Amino acid sequence: MFLCLSDFDDNFRKNAEDYAFILLRINGFENLETSQDDTLTNQLILKIADLIKESFGSKATIARSYKSLILLLSYRKTERLAVDKMVKGFERKIEEFSKNDYSTCNLKVECGIARGSERDTVLKVIDLAYKRKTLIKNEDEDNNWLIEEKDIFLDVYNDIPVPLVVVKIVMDENNENPVDIRYLFVNQKYCELSAHSRDSLIGKNYYSLFPRNDKKWLEYVYSATKGEYVSGKLYSAVLHHWVKFTSAPASFNGTCSLIFDVIDDERQKYKENMIGHTTADAMLFLSQIFIKEKNGKIAINKALLEIGTLLNADRVYIFETDRRIFTSSFEWCREGVSPEADNRKNLSYRYIAGWERLFEKENCVSFEDVALLKFEYPSAYNYFKSRCIDRFLAMPFFCDGKLMGYVGVDNYSTTAPVDAQKIMQAAAHMISMSLIQQKKDEENRMLSQSRATAIKAIKIDGLCMKVAALLSSPVDYAKIMNEALKTIGEAVNCDRVFIMSISGETISNTFEWCNAGVEEVIDKWQNLPINDYLKNFTASPENWISSVVDDIELYNSDTPERYDLLKISNVNRVIETPIFMNGKLAGFLGVDNYDTSNTADTRKLLEISARHIGYRNELQFLREKVHEKDFIERLRKTANELRNLSVTEPDFLNHSELLELESYRKLPIPYAVVKLIFDSETHRPVDFEYVFVNEEYCNFLQKNKR
Repeated sequence: MFLCLSDFDDNFRKNAEDYAFILLRINGFENLETSQDDTLTNQLILKIADLIKESFGSKATIARSYKSLILLLSYRKTERLAVDKMVKGFERKIEEFSKNDYSTCNLKVECGIARGSERDTVLKVIDLAYKRKTLIKNEDEDNNWLIEEKDIFLDVYNDIPVPLVVVKIVMDENNENPVDIRYLFVNQKYCELSAHSRDSLIGKNYYSLFPRNDKKWLEYVYSATKGEYVSGKLYSAVLHHWVKFTSAPASFNGTCSLIFDVIDDERQKYKENMIGHTTADAMLFLSQIFIKEKNGKIAINKALLEIGTLLNADRVYIFETDRRIFTSSFEWCREGVSPEADNRKNLSYRYIAGWERLFEKENCVSFEDVALLKFEYPSAYNYFKSRCIDRFLAMPFFCDGKLMGYVGVDNYSTTAPVDAQKIMQAAAHMISMSLIQQKKDEENRMLSQSRATAIKAIKIDGLCMKVAALLSSPVDYAKIMNEALKTIGEAVNCDRVFIMSISGETISNTFEWCNAGVEEVIDKWQNLPINDYLKNFTASPENWISSVVDDIELYNSDTPERYDLLKISNVNRVIETPIFMNGKLAGFLGVDNYDTSNTADTRKLLEISARHIGYRNELQFLREKVHEKDFIERLRKTANELRNLSVTEPDFLNHSELLELESYRKLPIPYAVVKLIFDSETHRPVDFEYVFVNEEYCNFLQKNKR
C-alpha cells in the first residue's frame, strides 16, 4: 500500500493529478463468540472484502493491517462529494449486512480522508487521515441543518471549486519596491492543480519557489494590495494552465486574494485560430515566392529557407525519385547543422519504399519520436540517431498521379506557431509544380539547343560545301585558295586564316586572309625551320586531330621560337589542322584569335576544309604535271606500248601474273588498265578488275601494287 501511495504521490507532484487516501476501520468484532471466533471472523472478512469491492470499484487499491481490520484505500477520485458518497454507500451496506446476517456484531465504520495536496509527504497524508478518523454520521443527520436553518460554516479549503490563494507583498529592504509574493493561504483546488501540498506553499515566497515565472504577477498583486480590483488572462506556470484571474484586496493590509478560472479550451481555440491565420499567411508568402521568382531553383531554395525558419527546423530537403533510386536535389540547413545532400545522392529506393505505406494512411510520413523505430526498423533508427535526427516529417508530391518525391524536414519544432503538416502539404504542391515546370523548361531548352545545334550544323555543312565547291572549280588556283580562306574567316569570326606549307625542312605561310584592321604576317612567317614550328608530330591521314591552343604560353617550353613569332604577331590562341597530300603531311590550315564560344564548330570547318585543300593540292600537282613539255609524249608512248602488247599477245588481260610495262615508273599521273565484269543475265557492267596500275595510281589510293 505504501508503495502504491508513493506512486500516486509522485504522479501528483509531476502531473498535478491529486489522489485521496481513505482510512476505514470496522468496529464490532468484539461481540463474536470466542468458540466461533476464527471461523466467523474469516467469513466476515471475506464478506467485507466483497462489500468494499462493490462500493469502491476495481480501481481502488485495498490493503489491511493484520487482524485489526483497518482498511487503507488510495483512490484517484479526489472530488470530495464523490469520495463521501462512496464511503457512505459502503457504511450503509455494512449496516444492512450487520442487521441481517451478523446482528450480534453491531458493525460500525470509522473513516478518515486526506488528499495528497493537503500535505507534502505520504506519511503526513496518512497521519492526517488518522487524525480525521471519526464515526460516519447518518446522512439524514448531516442534512438536519437544511431543516433547522442553522448557520452554515463552509470549509474554505475544500468547498470552493476553483483555485484560490491569499497572498501578501514582500517589499525590499527599504520598504519601497515590491520584490516577491508570499503565500498566506491556498485551497485544495490550487494545491491539486499546482501539484504542491499546502505545507510546501504556505509561508513561502512565490518567486523563490518559481523563479522563472512571469513577473507580471508581482505587478498585478501589488496593485490589488493597494486597493485595486485587477482581472486579466495570463499563463500560470504554477497551475500549468492558461487562467482568467481576479485579484482583490483582502482584510489585512498588504494582502490580497486571487481566484483563478482555467481557460485552456478558450485559449486553445484562440491558439488554433492564431495558428490557422499564421499558417494561412505563411502559405500565402510561400506562393508569392514562386510567383515572383522566375528562376525555379532559386524559388525552391528560398521556399526551403522560409519553411526551415517557420518550423525552427535543423534541415529541410527535397528527395526526387523514379522509384528505382532517390536523390536529394535541394537542401537547406540551419547554421551549424551538417548538410546531408552529398550523402543522399542516387541511393536505392528500397531505403524509403516503406514510406508509401505510411502516407497512404496519413497522407504524410511523420515520426515525432524516431525512438519508436528502434525495434521495428533498427537500421532506420540507427541512421537517424547517427545524424542527430530526433523527429522528421516528409510530405509526398506527385505528377499525374505518379510519385515524384518528398519534401522533408528534420528536427522541426512542435511548438512552432504554425500547422507543420499544412505548411509542408502546401509546400509539396508548390514545389512539385515548380519542378514540373523546370523539367518542361529544361526539355524546351534542350529542344531549342538541339534545334540551334542542328541549324548551326547545317550552316557549317553549307560552309563546307561552299568551300568544297570553290576548291573544285577550274579557276586560278591562288584565287580560289584566297576565296576559300576568306569564306572560312568570315564564318568563324577570327583575326586570320592561313595555310602553312611544308617544303623540305622548312615551313612557310603560302596563303593568308586577315580580318579588317589585322596586320598581315605572310611575309614574316617564311622559311621557318620545321623543328622550330612543331615537335613530335605523329598524326597520319588515318589518325589525326586538330591542335587547339587557347593560350600560346603552351608553346613557350617546347617551341620557344614559334612562341616568340606568335607573340610578336599578337596571336593569343590558335587552331591548326594538318593537310595531307598522297598520305604525307604537306602543311596546316589554321586560324588565330578565334571566337572561343564557337571552338567546336571552327574546328569542324577547318578539318573538313583541310581535306578539300589536300585534294585540291593533289589535283593542282597533277595539272602542273600535265602541263610539262614531255607529258603528252610520254602518255602517247605508254598508249602505243599497250596497243602493241594487245596485238602481239591478245590474251594478256587473262594473265595471272601482274602486267609490267616499260613506262610504269615514268607515267606522271595515276593510270590504270581494267577489265569490265558484266552481269550474265542483264549484260550490264557490275564491276571491274584491275589489270595494270602505275606507281602514281598506287600512291593516290595509298595501296601497294599487289
